[in-house]
Order: sequence, then structure tokens, then C-alpha cells
Amino acid sequence: MTVSSGGLEARGLVREFTTKDGSVRRAVDDVTLVVRPGELVSVLGPNGAGKTTTVKMLTGLLLPTAGQVLIDGHDVVRDRRRAALACGFSLGGDTGLYPRLTAAQNLEFFGLMYGLRGSRLAGRTRELLAEVDLADRSGDLVGSFSRGMKQRLHLARALL
Repeated sequence: MTVSSGGLEARGLVREFTTKDGSVRRAVDDVTLVVRPGELVSVLGPNGAGKTTTVKMLTGLLLPTAGQVLIDGHDVVRDRRRAALACGFSLGGDTGLYPRLTAAQNLEFFGLMYGLRGSRLAGRTRELLAEVDLADRSGDLVGSFSRGMKQRLHLARALL
């Protein structure tokens, strides 16, 4: 299984969990998905449908019970580090950002973790803050941001 032009490809994803009583619950059942470079995907569905579990498997945060995920040709199970570096994603919410850092500092911190440095990191930080309409708040602490502003910063982080 390969995506010749990069991107993300998932085939036959399954995730099962063992409940407290010992029974097995299937949270995700046979998900297949192809996302080409430059495409944007949103996952919608009711509570308990397996959206977060699927995204966690697609990004290597959770191992699938069955199936395979490739990100830019890297298997998320066998080559987790390279797959993670090739993947940008956002789960949103109130976690994953540092409230005592500014918006720019948050992006710079995560950029360093992704291997960006120097003028490339500074330029990308400015570009993304402008893209998500937070350039005028780049020096403000994230703890003072509204939920919507945090969501936009999450998106900027994913785009790093």
C-alpha cells in the first residue's frame, strides 16, 4: 500500500478496547481513507462514533488493533517518528497549548520540536499567526485567549 504523491493512507483500520468486565468493544471498524497533499479533512459524527480514536490512530498516538496507516510513505507503527514529523493535525480543545506562553512562543516551542530553527522558524511563526488572524495577538499570553482564538492557534500549530 503506497500513496505515490505522499499524503496519508489508511486501510482497514480497526481499534478494539477491552472493557472492565472483560468483553471487547470495537470503537473503530474497518476505516479506509486517502488524503492527498494539500487536502483538508474534517471528521464529523455523533458522540461515541470513533472520531477521536480514528484521528489518534491516523497520527500514531494510538496503535490500531488491525490495519495500516502510512503518512508520506512512513508506517505509523514501524516508523512512528518519521510519520509524526510528516503529519500536522489538531485535536483542538483546551489542552496542547501552554497558557503561560504567548501565541508566538507556543508556535516557536512546537516548531523547535518539529526541527524548525532560526529565521525559518521565525518566518513560519509570523506567517501562520497572520494566516489564522492572530498576528496582532502574537505577544499575548494564550491563557487570556478565547476558545475560538485557542482553536485558531491549534490550527496554526498543525500547519507548522
